[in-house]
Formats: sequence, C-alpha cells, structure tokens
Amino acid sequence: MLDNRFYSLLVKHGQNPIKVRKDLYKSLILSGFSNPALALSLVVNSIVLPLETKKRRRGRNFLSVPFPITKERQEGLVLHKLIKIAKQSKGSLSFGERLSFHIVQTLRGTGPLVQDRQETLRTLK
Repeated sequence: MLDNRFYSLLVKHGQNPIKVRKDLYKSLILSGFSNPALALSLVVNSIVLPLETKKRRRGRNFLSVPFPITKERQEGLVLHKLIKIAKQSKGSLSFGERLSFHIVQTLRGTGPLVQDRQETLRTLK
C-alpha cells in the first residue's frame, strides 16, 4: 500500500513512476539494499511524527498548536517531503537516483529529512 501511495505521489508531481522505480531500485541495490521496498518503509517509519502543528489565532497573536494526526497522514507527509527534497536537489543524476541518495542518507541518520524531523521535534517541545 505504501508503494502505491508513493507512485501516485510521483505521478502527481509530474514524474514517470515506471522509470523512477527502475532507477530507484537499481541505485538502492548498488548501495547494498537487497529489498528496496523495505528501504522505503524503513525511511517512513524512522521519520514519522505523531503530531502536526497548526496555527491558531488567540487574540491578536497566532500560536502553533500541536494536533495528533492519523498514520496515513504521517506516511503521506514523509513521502511528500522525500519527493520534494529530491526534486529540489539538482544535478546530473536521474530523479530515481536522487531519491535513492536521500533514502540512504536518511537511513544513515543524516540528510535533510532527519534535520527537518529534529527541527519539528524542537518546535513541538
């Protein structure tokens, strides 16, 4: 189910999911992953946050209020961020190779997804 959501998000963002899947799996296998679908689910499970902040008005001020979100929304936010980060990183690599690069970075504990998660945790405290 996670793969279907991921590929539908790729179509939504204007990418060819068949070509991206081929490049992504090839790059992840070269990076040492025997099961690329498992790598995607590991990234999603390591980055998800149970809360989301929404701005609420109180008097003349706006406050960031944490709200609980569903598991599907958590997964969707992580997948959306992953695609957005890979789209923003420009270079000679194909989109699938850029996605695999960011997946490997996240699994190693570095990269923009991990930094974004840490920033969000700091704002929630």
